[in-house]
Amino acid sequence: MAYGNANGEKVLLIASYREKYTSDALQEIADILREEKPDKVIISKIIKETSEPTIFKAMVGKKEREDLCRSISKEKKKQADEISSDLVELVRSMDIPSEVHFRKGKEISKEIIDESEKLQVSKVIIHKGKKNGFERLVEGSVAVSVQQKLPTENVITLK
Repeated sequence: MAYGNANGEKVLLIASYREKYTSDALQEIADILREEKPDKVIISKIIKETSEPTIFKAMVGKKEREDLCRSISKEKKKQADEISSDLVELVRSMDIPSEVHFRKGKEISKEIIDESEKLQVSKVIIHKGKKNGFERLVEGSVAVSVQQKLPTENVITLK
């Protein structure tokens, strides 16, 4: 993945998931945007989609299950909006053309990789989660997974 897509544009993707970027990370993103001077920034809001437990499927009717799933999806979308609000505000204040995308999937890292490949982004900015060791062991590290699949020079990891 070269710096510049097939159209010669420098497209930077900033992944927003799990928690807000810290004020230090936002400042670092602003510095990166000034330095990189991308033609476009894509903010990808990603939520983790969980599957329904089998017992839930057996105990609840189809309509109730659909209503509950819609309600949960609405709540997760609202959380994703809240998590990314500072980031969206920062990017828009810098007067760089930007788009905000919403994705959901079972693996956050896969969603970041798929989005970056589909949109031919030049660089990806992600943050390391504040998860504890046990959560990281069970779920894996999004940053490590993305760095393993994309060229390291195209991935910027913030704390």
